[in-house]
Amino acid sequence: VDYRPIDELQVCLSLVDLGFVNWKDGVHEVSHSMVYDFKGFEVNPFGFSEELSFGDYMDSTLRQMGDSIKGFLDFTEGKTYTKRLNTKIYAGASYYLTPNINFGILSRTDLLTHKLAEQVTLSANYTTGRFINLTLSYSYRYYYFKNFGLGVSFNIGPANLYIISDNILNGLLWPQEARSANLWFGLNLVFGYRAFKGVELDRPLIY
Repeated sequence: VDYRPIDELQVCLSLVDLGFVNWKDGVHEVSHSMVYDFKGFEVNPFGFSEELSFGDYMDSTLRQMGDSIKGFLDFTEGKTYTKRLNTKIYAGASYYLTPNINFGILSRTDLLTHKLAEQVTLSANYTTGRFINLTLSYSYRYYYFKNFGLGVSFNIGPANLYIISDNILNGLLWPQEARSANLWFGLNLVFGYRAFKGVELDRPLIY
């Protein structure tokens, strides 16, 4: 849902992954009772020959380990199994200070099995016109407050190229705390991005 109560303000709401997955065929239940003591294995580099190479020895050893572990597992026919999808709720708003500058807030709520996971992102966005779009973001993600991101997109005719991350700057600002970084890039094909034979078309999703 996308709505503009006034020209300067845009609000949106989205629900993703509503529903469930149901498994009917090939369902099994696995139980185990394991008391396993792995004592390692000895490798003698002088004990190999053309008849018994190191690769053959490793294959045999790993196969024996797998067979011994498999003996602790008990597979039985299972019943129909249903799993709810992890529904996500997005709610956001953008305020346009000028036609080329806007500030946004986006909330993402993950409805997990036994808890909620919340993320909130603040962003400042600037477009130079129809060609280059820039964004700078700050996010609260997974109980961590230091997430600064950066993104850029290019409009080349009907193609929109983008690359964006919501924590790529963490490695530069706090390298001792950085545990991971994410990066998205992709391509959107935009149809109806300009008037055709004097007929004004609807504005596309990305323009």
